Formats: sequence, structure tokens, C-alpha cells
Amino acid sequence: MSDAQLANGSLPDIAPAYWPTYSDNTTWPGTFIFASDMLYSKYGDIRTIETHYPEMQKWISHMSQFLNEGIMPKDTYGDWCVPPEDLKLINTGDPLRVTSGAYIGTAYFIFELRMMQKFAHLLGKEADASGYAKTAEEMKLAFNNKFLNQTEGKYSNNTCTANILALAFDLVPPEFKEKVVNNLLAKMLGENATHIGNGLIGGQWLMRTLTSTGHADVAYALASQNTYPSWGYMVGKGATTIWELWNGDHGDPGMNSGNHVMLLGDLIIWYYESLAGIKADPEIPGFKHILMRPTVTGDLTFVDASYKSITGTIKSSWKLSSGEFDWKITIPANCSATVFVPTINKEEVTEGGHLAANREGVRFVRWEDQVAVFEVKSGSYSFQSKGAKEIPTTPYSNSPVIAPADTILQSGNRLKVTISCPDSATVIHYTTDGSQVAEYSPVYNQPFEISANTIVRAQAFRKGYHPSSQVKELYSYVDPVKNGISWELFPGEFKILPDFNHLKPERSGEVYRFGLKKIDLPKFNFALRFSTFIQIDKTGKYTFYVNSNDGSKLYMDGKLLIDNDGEHGVRELSNSVNLSKGKHLIGVDYFQTGGGKALTVSYSSDEISYQLIPESVLFRQKN
Repeated sequence: MSDAQLANGSLPDIAPAYWPTYSDNTTWPGTFIFASDMLYSKYGDIRTIETHYPEMQKWISHMSQFLNEGIMPKDTYGDWCVPPEDLKLINTGDPLRVTSGAYIGTAYFIFELRMMQKFAHLLGKEADASGYAKTAEEMKLAFNNKFLNQTEGKYSNNTCTANILALAFDLVPPEFKEKVVNNLLAKMLGENATHIGNGLIGGQWLMRTLTSTGHADVAYALASQNTYPSWGYMVGKGATTIWELWNGDHGDPGMNSGNHVMLLGDLIIWYYESLAGIKADPEIPGFKHILMRPTVTGDLTFVDASYKSITGTIKSSWKLSSGEFDWKITIPANCSATVFVPTINKEEVTEGGHLAANREGVRFVRWEDQVAVFEVKSGSYSFQSKGAKEIPTTPYSNSPVIAPADTILQSGNRLKVTISCPDSATVIHYTTDGSQVAEYSPVYNQPFEISANTIVRAQAFRKGYHPSSQVKELYSYVDPVKNGISWELFPGEFKILPDFNHLKPERSGEVYRFGLKKIDLPKFNFALRFSTFIQIDKTGKYTFYVNSNDGSKLYMDGKLLIDNDGEHGVRELSNSVNLSKGKHLIGVDYFQTGGGKALTVSYSSDEISYQLIPESVLFRQKN
């Protein structure tokens, strides 16, 4: 990566940068910093940090020029390979599954700045450390101001990955942490029925984040799942290596690696650090001091693990039998460990059949919640307790389904709406005025009709369960004479968006929504230009989001608002603008060069929750 760094400090997404087009961002090139930290943590060797610190500084300085009011928009691939809504798709076309590129870029850059702060401390560069800390805190404030919905306690559009990153990188204000964790669990347990709901980026932190927030049983359930989407599904289909796509047995072979270890995420780390409990002490690197803290969860009755650290082999082997916990560990010579022995309560813990606190090389430190903590010297030990107590995660109700979905209606028509839930034991509450659902909201008993623009929200409740995630459908009525978006199609092999003023469109037409579904498109290699007027009913600040694969741009009143250009996977970028009441010209440019196709345009404001721009507010003419 050092060899691949450009003179201006840029690091490529892939080193060496062998692709025809060059791309950089904060997420993937951040490996330059992550790998250095890993080498220091696991081997206690600071030479990588010492050698490459100037180059890391140069990269941080280069990337910092892209900061916009504390937000980092530089993310190329988004949450790569999130499970799509259809097994045959490569990329999802559902904006509620796509984590914003600006969200990912900002979260990662804050994390990278904090690691640079750590490196600067290690090297005695305190002025540098203070600067990185200051920028990270300023970005954290901007991050929460832009992405945290304080009312609902969710980040951005509430994807699994959005919630995972905020928790993993310690970005959540303490008073909102419980709500954010609940939103993550509601997505995974209710909406996704205890299945994976993240792509590659969220997967790097998924299992450890669930465990650190007290939900190791959920992590274990995901690890042992064998239906789609899961790692077990791959195994069941005969995979001997990790696929790039969760639906690798169905996805388009145009982009479908069969050996893509990155999608494994932190699963193996979780095996060692959480289940076996073998973890390097971040304050004393190189396994000179080890944190031994096993996790007893699910229906696991034993774990047997060993790790060949630089100091020697560390062993952890525990079993749970007839309510008794038996744990054998080995700590290498010239090392020490803090040992966390699971207990039912503050009962006596033994080592080698004798009271542990009286054993040579063992020192009792304190009691924690269902854990006895000891300090031990090198050697082999055998701890016993009367068992391990686990508080299981309260289940979440399945999310209801509102039907029909994705419906455009013409003025004067009536539509029958139904709401159902896979779990018949739930009670469904709903609203039709766009307000949040609560247990005092009307109970759904039978289908109902609508005849005007309506936002239907629904939530399922069940005794002994947490309520489900809220779901919504937006029903938009249009006037065929007034509403609509003009589009023009330009065939060609584009690497970036072309200059449309020098091209002649092959075809043109009109649709009601920004997107690709209603246009007869070539399979590959084309560009589109959309143009219409958006009705703004209240003066204020509006945030627009463009989610696309490959490149796109959004213009408001003729001025560039969002630049999501260049070849990349599905990602979402956003920007805000103050708009006065009335109609404003809005245009979207898009190109596709192979692989999947995806384009959606959403918006939000103080009074509008993140949603696709409804067809009813888009007009062909300004007057």
C-alpha cells in the first residue's frame, strides 16, 4: 500500500491500482491504518507504525480536503453485497437496504482519526494526537447532527450496517444507545427473521458488536443459521470457500466471486475472542498480557481453541455439563492474564479442585455481574464454577407487510390496502396520517380503502416480545396531465457521466418516479438524463439522497448538489439545501457500465422522514 501511494497522499481502493479507472476513499484504503494497528496489537511491534506514520499523515491530510462541514462523502462501494430483496439480483434496488456512502465514509474516517491519535501518542507526538482528537470529536458532532434521528433512536435509514457502525465506533450518545441497539435487534430478529441483514462493511464488526452490547445469543444464532442469507446457507450449497454474494448460487456470474473471504467479516475473530475468550490486551500489546473472557451462549456445551501467539500457544477449552462450568486455560511463559470465570452468582470458584483465590499464581481481583475476575501468571489452570448464567435476548415480533407495495395511482381511483404479519399471534397497529405507530394507534382488523395521497405505517405487537420495526408504504396519486419526469437515453461505454450537451439521445419518454424500472433499457452501457420540477410545500432545509450503481449526479435549480459520479458499486450520497416554498427544477444524471443497475432518489426534512420522492410532488412544468 505504501508503494501504491500517490505523491498527493492518495491511496487506491485496490493496491496496486491496476484497474483502468483510479478510485480512492476512506473505507478500503483505511486498511493502511487498520493493518498497522493489528500488527502492533498482536505482535507488539511498533516498527510498522514508526515507518509508515508520515505516509499515514499524508493520506489523512489528502482525504481531509474532502470534508464538508464534518461529513466525509468519500466511500466508493458502500456496504458491498448487502443481501438483495431478490435471489437473482447482484445489487439491491431497495434504498432501505443501502447504507449511505457519506455515512460509511464519515464513520470510518472518525475511527481512522482516533487510531492516528493512538499512533501519535505511541510515538510521542502529542500535538498531532491533540489535532486528530479534535477533528474526530468535531466530526462525531456533525455525524450525529446529520444522521441520528433522536425521536426514533435510529441512524440514517436504519440499516443494520448503519446501526452496527455507530455502535462499533462508539459514535452513539449514551442516552440513545439503548434505542440504537433495539433498532438493530428489531431489524435482525424481526424484519430479517434472525438472518444476516448487512453487507461486507457491516460484517467486519457485526458479531463483536452484538456480543459487546449483551446479545451474544443473537450473534450465535446468526453464526449457526443455515438458511438464506447466512454462512451456513453457503455450506449447505456445497461452498468450500466464502462467496462474494450471499446469494452466490443464484447471482449473475458477471460479478460473483466464489472465494471472497472478506464476506466472512469478524466471524472467526468472534470465535477466538468471544467464544473461546482469547484476546490481546489493547493496553499491553503482543499478548504479553491476555484478556481471557469466554462467552457461554445458545446451546453450546463446549469450546476448544488454541492460538499460536508471538509469545507462545494460548489455550482455552471449556465445557458446560450438568450445570457445571469447567475451563482449562494455558498462558505462555513470561505472560500474564486477566481471567473472567463465568458464574451463576457470587459462589466459590475453584482451580484444580481448591478455592481459586488461595492457589499459587492466582489472585482474586473482583466480582462483576455473573463473573469472578482473577489475575494469573503463566502456566496451565483448571477453573470450575457452578455454571454460567445467560440472559437471553427478548425476541422481536415479525414485521408486518403492507400491500400493495410500490403503487402509483391516478386521481379518482380507490385502492384497497391490506396489512398482514407472518406471526398470527401478533396484534397490528397502524396509522394513515404518516404519524408514528404506538400501542394506542388503531388496531388493524380488515382491509381499508384510500383515495388520496397516504402514508400507511404499521407495527406488530406480541405479549412477551419487543414490538417489530415500523414499516410504511407511501401511496402517491398522480395527475397524468401534470405529474411526470422527462427522460432521455444515451447508449455508450461510459466511465464517468458524459457531456450530454454533445450527445444525441436515442430515445426519450416520461415516467412518474426517478428510477429504472419503468424504462426499457439496454442490458449494459448507457446513460440517462432526468428532468422535472419538485413541489416544496414549506420553506426550509431539505436533504436529498442519490443511490446508484454506477455513477450519478443530482442538480437543484441548475446547480450541482450531489456528485456520485464514477464507476462503483451501489452507494448512496446525500447533500442538503435550503429551499423556498414553490416548484424547483430538479435533474438527475445516471450511467451504467456493466453489472447491476440501481437508481433511487429520496429526500427528508424536519417534517419528512427519509423516503423516496413521491410521484405526486413531481411536475412536468413549473406553472
